[in-house]
Amino acid sequence: VVKERLQVQSDLKSTYRGNLDALVTIYKSEGLRGVYKGYWATILSFGPFSGLFLMLNEELKVLAKGHFGIKSDKDIPFVMFMGVGASAGSIAAWTTNPLDKAKLRLQVQRSMQAASSNTP
Repeated sequence: VVKERLQVQSDLKSTYRGNLDALVTIYKSEGLRGVYKGYWATILSFGPFSGLFLMLNEELKVLAKGHFGIKSDKDIPFVMFMGVGASAGSIAAWTTNPLDKAKLRLQVQRSMQAASSNTP
């Protein structure tokens, strides 16, 4: 929550002086629950991303090995290995982006409400 609040603080018209100040301020105003706001959403978005990434990474390695006639994972060139991983990560991130956006909104929701109630 601290990282997300620091990232959006210019939109909130609040200024945290750093990580520790943000943590203390969130804890004082929202309690321990506010510090862990969106934690379960983080867990729920991390699972699908990881599963999708691992599945895509393995499938893309199989496709690459078949296309280039490579027999073993050890024989995959480094550049191809990086390309497969980057492709799998990109597809997984693109696919699970709505979950990540929901997580982010949950984590900054309380501070956004507070900022809007403080404006005249």
